[in-house]
Amino acid sequence: MSFRNWFGHGCHLGLLGLVILVGAIGIEAGSTSAQVTPDPSVGTQVKRIDNTTLDIITGGTTVGNTNLFHSFSNFSVKPDEVVSFRNVGTINNILVRVTGGNPSDIQGTLQAEGKANLFLINPNGIIFGENAYLDIGGSFIATTASAIRFPGGGEFSMTSPVNPLNPLLRVNPSAFLFNQILSQPIKSIQVNEATLSVPESQSLVLLGGDVNLEGAVMDAPDGRVELGGLAGVGTVGLNIDNNNFRLSFPDSVARSDISLTDYAAVDASGEGGGAIQVQGRRVTLADNSSIAVDTVVSKSGGTLVVNASESVKLLGGSSLSTGTTRTGTAGELKIETGQLIIQDGAQVSASTYKESIGGGGTLSVNAKDSIQLIGTSPQGDPSGLFTVTQGSGTAGELKIETGQLIIQDGAQVSASTYKESIG
Repeated sequence: MSFRNWFGHGCHLGLLGLVILVGAIGIEAGSTSAQVTPDPSVGTQVKRIDNTTLDIITGGTTVGNTNLFHSFSNFSVKPDEVVSFRNVGTINNILVRVTGGNPSDIQGTLQAEGKANLFLINPNGIIFGENAYLDIGGSFIATTASAIRFPGGGEFSMTSPVNPLNPLLRVNPSAFLFNQILSQPIKSIQVNEATLSVPESQSLVLLGGDVNLEGAVMDAPDGRVELGGLAGVGTVGLNIDNNNFRLSFPDSVARSDISLTDYAAVDASGEGGGAIQVQGRRVTLADNSSIAVDTVVSKSGGTLVVNASESVKLLGGSSLSTGTTRTGTAGELKIETGQLIIQDGAQVSASTYKESIGGGGTLSVNAKDSIQLIGTSPQGDPSGLFTVTQGSGTAGELKIETGQLIIQDGAQVSASTYKESIG
């Protein structure tokens, strides 16, 4: 804030300016961060620890000693700031809603105790900056839905009260509701150069309007990543099996776009490989961006599913891959879309690496309209679809269903083994 010096206009105005300045200093030194502001609806309390950048979140409403509900009129986190949710060890889910009109701009750290899952719900949009960081023991879910539904009809919306005796609110959530006014688009989730990660075998979920990852990294080792884009009013189901959070989109729900650019990476690799599911309208990977589920030991591989109602595009060396580096079998990679375009050295692969003795995975592509495989990278790497075995294991399986298949300018389709393999 800038202050003008009005002393030339008289002592009275100068004194007034001094009073305003002191008041501003008093607000800044207060116990509540101006960026993290609770509303009174569920008893959330915020305390700034003196001379630190730590905000302690207490209070809220607990239901059944399993779910803890918090409500904020504004929720943004400055760089180097830590927002720490305090909870007892029995809490499974911390559900945070933002009822004001501003998006959540997360530039610092979100922290929760134990293995509690953290849900952040803001219908006005969510942004993660380059210093955003997750310090949690459970799964993380960020959504621009307008409400969360529980089995039996319980609901946590922007306006609903939370009764600590309501048995419908003590179990895991089962769906996200998007019932915004039709004339207002569902707000996006933007991840800008941030690294968002969860502990091993946990889930990382982004569900909103457009979901854009620019130079970002999302990592859920041996866990699950869900990216979902919704364009219209509807309900997206949520199935929670232990730490496995899976979204389900009804066919009737309109979808929005998902993009990965500038070396963005999504990874669920691990001992057995986790799982990744991407659901949207147009799914685009550009600028050497990647989505991968690799198996690094003897377990069977995980799965990578991309479901795009209109198109999937891989450009500029980008990749979708499941693979294995040891004795495990590479996972399944499945694409369902209208049009698939792979060009400029981009690749889709369910393959094994040179030192592996495990088998290749299954690559299934169903593109109703067309598949276009075009060109090579500047280094000569071909664009294409591959189930290649470079180790001693058996080759994987390649399935293609499409109305039209176009392969040109050095692109390839290959299900093959190299000499050292026995497949």
